[in-house]
Amino acid sequence: MFQQYPQRDVNEPVLLHEGRFRVRTGDRSIEASGSAHLRWLPSPGIVFDIETDEPVGLDLDSLTVELPGSATKNVLAYSTAAPGLIRASVAEMEWGGNRRLLSVGFQIVNWSDFITPGPAAVPGDPTAVSSGYGTIQTVGLNHDGWQIRIVVVPESGDRYQKLKATGGYAFTHVGQLTRTDGSAFSVEEVREILESLRVFLSFAHGAACALPIQWGRGKNDEIVWRRFQSPIVDPWRRSHLSWIGEGLHAGGILAELFDPFCGIQKDPKLREPLGVALHWYRHCNTNSSGLEGSLVLGMAALDVLGALIVVDRNRSMPARRYDGLAGAEKLRKLLEALKLQPDIPQRYEALSRFAWNNNWDSCQALVELRNGFVHAKEERRRIVFAPDGKAATPGALQLSLWYQGLALLRLLEYRGSYFNRTTATWVGQVEPVPWSKS
Repeated sequence: MFQQYPQRDVNEPVLLHEGRFRVRTGDRSIEASGSAHLRWLPSPGIVFDIETDEPVGLDLDSLTVELPGSATKNVLAYSTAAPGLIRASVAEMEWGGNRRLLSVGFQIVNWSDFITPGPAAVPGDPTAVSSGYGTIQTVGLNHDGWQIRIVVVPESGDRYQKLKATGGYAFTHVGQLTRTDGSAFSVEEVREILESLRVFLSFAHGAACALPIQWGRGKNDEIVWRRFQSPIVDPWRRSHLSWIGEGLHAGGILAELFDPFCGIQKDPKLREPLGVALHWYRHCNTNSSGLEGSLVLGMAALDVLGALIVVDRNRSMPARRYDGLAGAEKLRKLLEALKLQPDIPQRYEALSRFAWNNNWDSCQALVELRNGFVHAKEERRRIVFAPDGKAATPGALQLSLWYQGLALLRLLEYRGSYFNRTTATWVGQVEPVPWSKS
């Protein structure tokens, strides 16, 4: 089985290690037995449960826990509730960090359910690719001599049904990373490409997913490196949408976008602003900050993306002039670059009535709502907390998300099809991005 650490069911903990631990405090060292699990609830993280025959009575502030032969980061002992029982959390565990690798396998938690035409693959094993051709849940990504193949886990149908019913966390895909020429590489070389992959997958999903379990193989197909990380991942929700949708097109879009996305990740001028915009987009799309807070974050993302596209990418006006524009005018300039009119889609009737009553276009309506939540002036509060302002806010959030998704795709210079949340009537429905239309 390709999966090194299979998960029995949604939200079930995954055993990562069982055996000896070393507990230290000051000059004192205790050998103990215990286990390390990747646990999901109440929040994802790696947890140590350690038992020792010696009475502990240790100061938690000075306590460290080690696994012989491994490197651990940010170990926090937080409970010695019973004599001889220690519980701790850890950010990362790693074995074999100095080894040369020929391939890296990984397990992905909470990634999108999609299908795509391509070479036939075996669910759960990205290494088993036949010469046939069919509609399967797999995708191939390439960048700068790296080759990545991702496939769903064998139990994906049941797993997605449970995620949609109960929410939570589950391994949905497995993948393999190699060099296209088959050459060996170091652990340090693989860190950057795996981090770019994690951010890219989250961008496509519209919520944080993660690769918390990774392992590397050397000569003779032997596993010589392992890394476990406490993942930052959003619980599964049925309500959030993504610009990619779900359908036969998804794998092709991902394959087309991965290389330019990694290119931006390497650009020192664009990497950090893009990271901030993606962070706000993710929180906006998952509504993690409530309706009003999510709208504020979405508008902040649009402000960053507007500057990156209008000033840095398109060079349609100098930074000094752009920075002096009012918020609504900045948004209009971004919409010009996206080939969009500042109109409100018919789907958002309450937002349309709100804007009509105030003689505003979509840009002014979004900015006024954002300002009303951010600034404490009574005049602005009356706008957003009036009945029509409250009714308009859900549509404003969705409209800002549409703009954000398109702006991110425009930054990547993408000219293909995407899922339009403002007009689509079914999940797999797509249309060309506005700037690619004649």
